[in-house]
Amino acid sequence: MANEEGVPVDLYIYDLTNGLAALLSPSILGRQVEGVWHTAVVVFEREYFYGGGGVTSCAPGSTALGAPQRVQRLGATFVPFPVFREYIRGLAASAYSGAAYRLLEHNCNHFSDEVAQFACGARVPEHILAQPERDLP
Repeated sequence: MANEEGVPVDLYIYDLTNGLAALLSPSILGRQVEGVWHTAVVVFEREYFYGGGGVTSCAPGSTALGAPQRVQRLGATFVPFPVFREYIRGLAASAYSGAAYRLLEHNCNHFSDEVAQFACGARVPEHILAQPERDLP
């Protein structure tokens, strides 16, 4: 899969409210909230994400959430797949076990950010990472 251009690394961005946050937030919060974001990293033809059950992977776009609202190309990785696989296994056994999940402080977006940094040096957009502090006072 890898070549001199690397393997693509994409960020799949899902709105857990399917548009309801954008519709209802002005009346409930008094300000616009575009969505409640869940992210996953797609690399090596797999979608990697984190939740209360720990680290999971699946075919891209095949989660219970359906198709992502947005796909953002983060870059390309030159990390060999066996090294990446061991990195993911290490995260799953330690910092990103199911027991370590915290909805606001240690969630899917933090996982995606850490994986993206490892894979290609990119970050999850700050507005996604900062959402709990900004939108859920």
